Amino acid sequence: MENKGIIIDSLCLGYGENRIYDDFNVTFKPREIVSILGPSGCGKTTLLNSIVGIKPIETGAITGPANHRFGYVFQEPRLIPWLTVECNLEFAVGHTMSAKTYIEKRDVLLDTLELRGKLNRYPHQLSGGEQQRIALARAFLIPSEGLLMDEAFKGLDMLTKQAVIHAFIKLWSLSPKTVIAVSHDVTEAAMISDRILFFSKSPVRIVKDIQLSSAQIRTSDEATKLQVVNWIESVITGA
Repeated sequence: MENKGIIIDSLCLGYGENRIYDDFNVTFKPREIVSILGPSGCGKTTLLNSIVGIKPIETGAITGPANHRFGYVFQEPRLIPWLTVECNLEFAVGHTMSAKTYIEKRDVLLDTLELRGKLNRYPHQLSGGEQQRIALARAFLIPSEGLLMDEAFKGLDMLTKQAVIHAFIKLWSLSPKTVIAVSHDVTEAAMISDRILFFSKSPVRIVKDIQLSSAQIRTSDEATKLQVVNWIESVITGA
């Protein structure tokens, strides 16, 4: 079946009388990385949760990957503390693939993340950055064309955040997916995104829809990165 990305059509949902989304529409293209920025509490995480069915929608439709499976990376790694890294990954995959396929995919991901030697470790034996990289590996192991990230890089120190972001980019390059990443950090969004959406307060409207060129995104040049961040901020503020 053709991958059509993720399509939100006439979405309506809220909490009681508080309308979060009211006839909201947006399309996330196949293999596109989109970051969502906006005021705290406007409904960014609610959108992710509605996509995976955690928050039921009232009316409208959400069309996602054919198997409706999504990888989901949270702000906290959310590894099962009493299981080793190996068992955490096996638990997430379940019976979605053969043992041979699992081992092949697992080894490629962990080699890319430089974590192959951590399989027998427990989460408390890993650094924060290592735990979040395992959370990324777990998300990319799940057979899916969609990945949701809810402030997946928040809470990490600057150097660790950069390392984890680079790890994410490597994994996405190996296995491109439609990615929706909620963030409060313009610099972080600029480092990973093909497109940045800026949401209004609820009921949510898309205030800015910023498309980045291939020359602007995922650059390792700090001067270029700063120029891109400044430009995005000027677009958002209307300066």
